Amino acid sequence: MKQKLLAFFIILVFTGCTASGTPAAVIIPKVDPDGFLKQVDDRFVYNDWPLSLALPANWPIEKFSGEILADAATRSTFVRDPLPEHENSPTLTISFHKIPPGFDAARYSIALQRQQPVYFSTIIKKQIEDDRVGLKNSIFYITSHEIDGVEHTTYIVHATSDDIGVEVILEVEADSLKDVSQEFDDILGSLKFENQ
Repeated sequence: MKQKLLAFFIILVFTGCTASGTPAAVIIPKVDPDGFLKQVDDRFVYNDWPLSLALPANWPIEKFSGEILADAATRSTFVRDPLPEHENSPTLTISFHKIPPGFDAARYSIALQRQQPVYFSTIIKKQIEDDRVGLKNSIFYITSHEIDGVEHTTYIVHATSDDIGVEVILEVEADSLKDVSQEFDDILGSLKFENQ
């Protein structure tokens, strides 16, 4: 109910005072119809989860979709503009989960790998606290898997903050990785927990 009510209101952020001493407000519009995100300067901030990120220009917010999953989890998907001569556009999927107290990134990652083994059929790289990722308490993977006979490369991050687990998946057809690898690195570097 709270989310639905928030969807009907404009979020106001007080940023100072006018000459008369009354607070001046800046209107921060929702960027999606369901109220998952708001935009603050050049960053997109989740309304219900403590995460923000910046997106390159080729990742239009108009292609964003969000959904509420079981157990108060949510998943959001961003779709990049199409690459020339490719059927499938690169995607960014961010999933949030409530996790038990004391659940660290390693335990969270193991649980997710069991749920989605296809993404981990071939692990090319695994790095704890990789420099390219803007999140603390994270594990970064580069993996490879096949979908309908087409090889895909995925960048996956599993991270935790307090009682929240975040899974970030950037996916592209393997032969297009060279075209988007810098964008993938920029997105990963922009990730920030707002509660740390």
